[in-house]
Amino acid sequence: MPILSEKDRGVLAEKLRDLKDDVNMVFFTQKESKLLIPGQECQTCQETHQILDELTALSDKLHLETYDLVGNAEKARELGVDRIPAIVLDGAAGNSIRFFGMPAGYEFASLVDSLIHVSQGESGLSQETKEALKAIDKQIHIQVFVTPT
Repeated sequence: MPILSEKDRGVLAEKLRDLKDDVNMVFFTQKESKLLIPGQECQTCQETHQILDELTALSDKLHLETYDLVGNAEKARELGVDRIPAIVLDGAAGNSIRFFGMPAGYEFASLVDSLIHVSQGESGLSQETKEALKAIDKQIHIQVFVTPT
């Protein structure tokens, strides 16, 4: 059963027409297993994968690669992924954005907007902000946390 309604798929397909270049969505999950280890199971990986599959079907500019976090540990390290579910959006311009957790509710809108920004090679930041960021001379790690309401 689809997660996205037919109406939502239509709206999303229209919005995804703003994609300029292809975007590769790299999804990290875990292998399905009949053996569950308490505290180590991914409770939202299956639904997240389904959302990404449905989204990918709406545009030929979206591509989905799926990896097991443990089985593809080197690839995960290379992309800065250390937990699941994780989605890395890679654009043609060499820019990328990482999402951790299931993109549901408001986070889904953020994912769609990020897909468009990554495909256009533009952050949406003002030139003044870009200049200020260039002046930063050390590594900065920014995390945004959201909680379901």
